[in-house]
Amino acid sequence: MKPDRRFIATIATSALLLVLTGCAAGGGAESESASGACVTDLTATFPDGTEVGLSESAAVNFGDEVSYTMYAADFAYGDENLLVEFPQVPADGHLAAVSTVVFNRESDVAALEAGQEIVWSTEMDALTFTAILAAGDEQFGLSSNGEGTLTVLEVGEQICVEIDYSDDQKSLTGTLAADVQS
Repeated sequence: MKPDRRFIATIATSALLLVLTGCAAGGGAESESASGACVTDLTATFPDGTEVGLSESAAVNFGDEVSYTMYAADFAYGDENLLVEFPQVPADGHLAAVSTVVFNRESDVAALEAGQEIVWSTEMDALTFTAILAAGDEQFGLSSNGEGTLTVLEVGEQICVEIDYSDDQKSLTGTLAADVQS
């Protein structure tokens, strides 16, 4: 299955914004919060019912203290520049991409802060999040009947979130922690 062109366009646009703002970050399985309490430990459930543990992490910040893309995988990241490239998923690899976003933003949105709960929504001009899974070269980004929450546990030099999300295609639960450069 080839990646959806809209998905590719979204990633390309995001990459361009990241290049212009100069923000990106990476981390790994040992990525812990400053308090030592947060490590990446996610379970992704794919459309065929396969459950995969994800512990390698990385994050990219869009420069506005609201829009982040966080990655968790079951493989070590290569030499990709996450500013301009989606992580390359090996044939036997699995990846989750979680983004905090405001679609059709028209108003000011406060910076993310620890303790903030973000509810998954299709509402425009409201803070929400997206979840995309990849297995090898297949991507699962549909969000029909999506529901769930993303709770910000820490944000600053590192972002750490707890996610509990499911839709008609997939689910993602657990914590994701990654270093953030600005």
